[in-house]
Formats: sequence, C-alpha cells, structure tokens
Amino acid sequence: MGQWAAPIVNAGITKLTTFAQMERQRAEQLQQASDMEDRADLMRRQGRNAAEIGEREAYKLDSQKSALRRQYNEVQGHNRASLGAGNVDMASGSAALVSEGNANRFSAEMGENAYNVAMKRWETEEQKRMTDYQAAQFDAQSSYLKRTAGNLLTSWLMSDMAGASAFFGGGGASAIARASRAQQVMGRSAIR
Repeated sequence: MGQWAAPIVNAGITKLTTFAQMERQRAEQLQQASDMEDRADLMRRQGRNAAEIGEREAYKLDSQKSALRRQYNEVQGHNRASLGAGNVDMASGSAALVSEGNANRFSAEMGENAYNVAMKRWETEEQKRMTDYQAAQFDAQSSYLKRTAGNLLTSWLMSDMAGASAFFGGGGASAIARASRAQQVMGRSAIR
C-alpha cells in the first residue's frame, strides 16, 4: 500500500486544486461577462441621453429662425417707414439696394442657421452611432466570455485529467508496473 500512497495523495491534491482554480477562473470570466453587459447598457443609455440633448440643441438652433425672421421684418419695416416718411419711392435705386442687402443678409443668416441645425443633428447621429457600436462591442465580448467560461463538468473533467497526470507523473506508473510485476511473479509461483 505504501507504494500507492504518494501518487494517490498527489493526484487527489492536484485534482482538488485544479478544480478550485477552474471554478475560480470560470466565476471570474462570468463576472467579466456581466461587467461587459453593464458597460453595454451604460453606453446605450449615454447614447440615448446624447441623442436627446443633441435634438434639444438642434431644436433650439432651429427655433432661432423665427427670431431671425422677426429681426428681418423689423429692419424692413423700419426702412419702409423711414423711406415713406421721407417720401422716397421704395422701388428707387438706393432704397431697393438697401432692401436687397437686408434680404441677402437675412438669407445668409437663415442658411447659416439651417447649416448649424444640420451639423448638430449629424453630430448627434454620429455620437449615437459610436455609442451603439461600443455597446455592441461590449455585448460581443460578454457573449464570448460566457461561451468560453465552461461549466461545472468542464472543471470536473479538467481536474480529473490533471489528477491522472499527477498520478502517473508522480510515481503512479511505476507503482502500477511494480504491482503488475509482483502479480506476474505470484502467478508463476502459484503455477509451480
């Protein structure tokens, strides 16, 4: 029995430590997967928040159109009133040029406003798209970690293999060989 004790104890200790290590690694990997899912959810929330903020900012910029139109109408009305008070024909050269200049400036300001609104919406869409992409990356990492984490059976089988390896590497093979030779010798002496 003494020849078997060391290999059996070595195999048992190796099996237990390997099993514990495999389960710890599996738990850590599943925790990492859970953390990745949480990060993905956070990225999605950030994306939604950014989209809402961006849309509010775009709406705010877009609402400036009415203020620009009001300013334009005030300037044009003031010019018409001044020209009318001075008995100047609105269709005359300098009056028409002033009116045309005001219209051009109003048109440029409206164009700039439309450009700013479009840019804000584009920036918001890009930011949302990037956060969705990052969330998808975290989801993929989480899925991979879950799939490769293994299970209790995997841990058990790996620990069995490690225990068997420790048994045979730690003198178990030579103990089996000695026991086999001893049986052969006993078998020969029983025949004689």
